Amino acid sequence: ALAYVAMGSLERVGLVPFAETPRRAMRTTRNRAQILDVLDFLSDVQPGGRTDLAGCAEWFVRRYPSPGTVIIISDLLDCGEALDEALARLRTRGDDVTVMQVYTADDVSPRLDGPALLSHAETHRRLSVPAGSEVLESYRRRWIRFRRACERTTVARGALYAAAPADVPFEKLLLRTLVRIGVLGRS
Repeated sequence: ALAYVAMGSLERVGLVPFAETPRRAMRTTRNRAQILDVLDFLSDVQPGGRTDLAGCAEWFVRRYPSPGTVIIISDLLDCGEALDEALARLRTRGDDVTVMQVYTADDVSPRLDGPALLSHAETHRRLSVPAGSEVLESYRRRWIRFRRACERTTVARGALYAAAPADVPFEKLLLRTLVRIGVLGRS
C-alpha cells in the first residue's frame, strides 16, 4: 500500500527486505503500472532470521548514496541498540525516516494458561515457561516498556514512529497513523 501511494505520485520506490543481511532488492521507475511487479516481489519475501538493523542500514547508505524517504517495517524484537545505530546512520545522511513497529495482539498480551513451550520465531530456540498470572503480567509490563523504548529511540533520532498492530487493516493504518504522524497528508 505504501508503494502504491508513492507510485501514484510518480515517485520511485525501492524495496529492500532484510534480516541479518539485506536480501534481493527491487527498484521501480516513475511508473504506476509496476505495482504488479511490486506485489509479486513482496509475495516472494519470506520473513525469518535474526536482524542486523545497524549492518543493513550501513549497507543501505552505501548502496543508495542519495538521501530520501526510508520506511523501516519491523517487529524490532531483536534489534536492541542497533535501532539507535541504524537511525543515527540514516538521519546523519539526511534521510527522512519512519519506523513502523509491527506486532500482534499475542506479542502484547499472550494468551497462555499454565506451563508453555515457547519457540523463537527466528532462531527456533525453545523455552519452557510457567505462564501463570504473575509471569504474564510481568511480560505485559516489559512489552509496554520495550515498545515505548523503541518509540523514544526513534523520536530522539529525529525519525517518526508508528505502532503497527497486525490486526489493524493496513489501509486504516495508513489513513489514521501515518496521517497523524505526518507521513501522509490529509485528503
